[in-house]
Amino acid sequence: MQSNDPLHQVKDIKCVFLLEHDKVTVSYEGTIEARKEKEWILETDGVNLKIVMCINSVNFWQTYSNSCVEVFNVLGIKAACGAIMRELQGVIEFDSTYVNYHHLALLCDPMTHHGLLIAIT
Repeated sequence: MQSNDPLHQVKDIKCVFLLEHDKVTVSYEGTIEARKEKEWILETDGVNLKIVMCINSVNFWQTYSNSCVEVFNVLGIKAACGAIMRELQGVIEFDSTYVNYHHLALLCDPMTHHGLLIAIT
C-alpha cells in the first residue's frame, strides 16, 4: 500500500496488507453465492477499530476485528458476543469439524450475560 493510504496514518496500525478474497453475496431469493467474483480487502497488523470505522474510504458495514475486547469497547456487548462466536467457530471449523450454533451459544452467552466480557474456566 502507498504511504498516503489513510490506514497508514492510524495510531496502533503498524502494517496494511492488500488481499484478494472470494466475494460472498446473497441473492434476492436468499441463496448464498460464493466464489463467483473476487474482492479486495485490507488486513492490518494492529487494531484501532473506532478510528478505522470513521474513515470515509472504509466500508464500516464490512469492517471486522478479531479483538473481542476492542469490539466490546467500540460496538457494545452484543457485537462482542457475535465476535466471540465468529472466532470460536473459526477455530473449531478450521479442521472441518462441525459444531452446532446453539452449542457455541452455550459458551458465548454466559461470557456476555452481565454486560461485560467474562472468561469461562
